[in-house]
Amino acid sequence: MEQRICMYCGRPVEKTKYVLRAGKNGEYDICCCGTKCYQDMKRYIEHTSKKKYALYLAAAVLILMNLVILGLKLQFRLMYLPMTGLGAVFMICPSLYVTSWFFERYGVKKTTKGVRTAGALIILAGLWFTIL
Repeated sequence: MEQRICMYCGRPVEKTKYVLRAGKNGEYDICCCGTKCYQDMKRYIEHTSKKKYALYLAAAVLILMNLVILGLKLQFRLMYLPMTGLGAVFMICPSLYVTSWFFERYGVKKTTKGVRTAGALIILAGLWFTIL
């Protein structure tokens, strides 16, 4: 039997007492190790589902701006600001960019920390390139 892990914190789950149904039709089972992780996971899902489409749109606009700037080889002082914006979107909602494999393997807590760290590095790189 395959060992199940808590989708929120990444620890092994002993009993499948705390299970969330996720997806459009409730096709996914999300196991949690306890009440706190269950409540935090529920809150995380609600938080990401509220902002998901607006952030997808913002990311698409920023990527399009970045492609236009790079494609036309435009050179101006603020040309790296779309990259900084993408880093901010990365930090606000990490689930836009990662697959469920990361969540299943490391849990939401660790994955979110790692993705937000990468987002912060992208923001710093964008600001660094803008300043220099």
